[in-house]
Amino acid sequence: MDTLIQRLTQDFPDIQFSVSDRFMFTPPNSVFYPKTDNHQNPLLLLHELGHCLLKHQDYGSEITLLKMETQAWEKAKELANRYQIPWDEDVKDDYLDSYRDFLHRRSTCPLCQINGYYSEQDNSYHCPNCEKIWR
Repeated sequence: MDTLIQRLTQDFPDIQFSVSDRFMFTPPNSVFYPKTDNHQNPLLLLHELGHCLLKHQDYGSEITLLKMETQAWEKAKELANRYQIPWDEDVKDDYLDSYRDFLHRRSTCPLCQINGYYSEQDNSYHCPNCEKIWR
């Protein structure tokens, strides 16, 4: 991981890489990573770098968040190829599934448990069954 950090620091001098307790991207150009050893760490680091390179900022909706996460994983795959890091599709799928599961829970009507639909117009969910609206 240290070697990868060194290479990334050289290749992306405008990006600040810092040790933290978790992987995280903070706009506009800060990528944080833990010093723990885990086979997923290089991919998670490249994922956060992907957010940075794609210039992700705030997301207006949860659906936009899922789109940004997917884009960052696609960029991470490109970077993994460039830096000869073994790609693990299961890691990507597990992380994206956690966002999909979150969106599914958020879209479940708190009254009747039917899945609602999201409206960007009022930034809320609407139940087609009982007409409940929630955020």
